Amino acid sequence: MRTIVDAHHHLWDLKTNHYPWLSDQVIPRRFGDYAAIRRNYLPADLRADTQGVNLIKSVHVQANMAGDPVQETQWLQEQFTRHGLPHAIVAHADLSAEGAEEVLARHTAHANVRGIRLLLHWLDDVDYNGPMRAHVMREAGFRRGYALLAKYGLSFDLPLYFPQAGEAEELL
Repeated sequence: MRTIVDAHHHLWDLKTNHYPWLSDQVIPRRFGDYAAIRRNYLPADLRADTQGVNLIKSVHVQANMAGDPVQETQWLQEQFTRHGLPHAIVAHADLSAEGAEEVLARHTAHANVRGIRLLLHWLDDVDYNGPMRAHVMREAGFRRGYALLAKYGLSFDLPLYFPQAGEAEELL
C-alpha cells in the first residue's frame, strides 16, 4: 500500500459553518461547475476517499469560511481531537488588516496551525481575480502583516498569477 501525505485538502460541515461559496447561490467560477462538492466533507469522507492508500498525515488549507477566520481553525482543531484529522492547518488571515497580529496570535493558540494562506491572485479580470485587490503585496500594511509570520513561526501560501511574480520577488 502506498504511503501518502495529503498536503492540501479541505473539510467542511455546511450545517455547522457557513461557506458562502458552497452554501449560497452558485457563482460561475473559472474551474467550472462545483455543484458536486456543495455537501459536507468531513474526516470520515477523507478517510473513505483515501482507503486505498496509507494516509499518514494531512494538511487542511483554509476554505473561505465566513466570519472570524479563527472559528474555522477552532473547528478544525476539534476535528483533529475527535477524528485524528487534519494533522496540520493552513489558516486564513488578512495580513493587510489592522488586527492581523491578533488574528495570528489566536490562530497559533491552536496546536495544528502551521501557516497562513491569503488569496492574492489578481489579473484585473473579474473572472480570475481573487478576493483581495491589485498590488496588495506592495502595500505597507500587508508587508507589516507578512513580517509577523516569522514571529509566529508560520509558513505562507502565496497563490498568485505569473504577472504578479515580480511583486512576489520584491516581497520575498
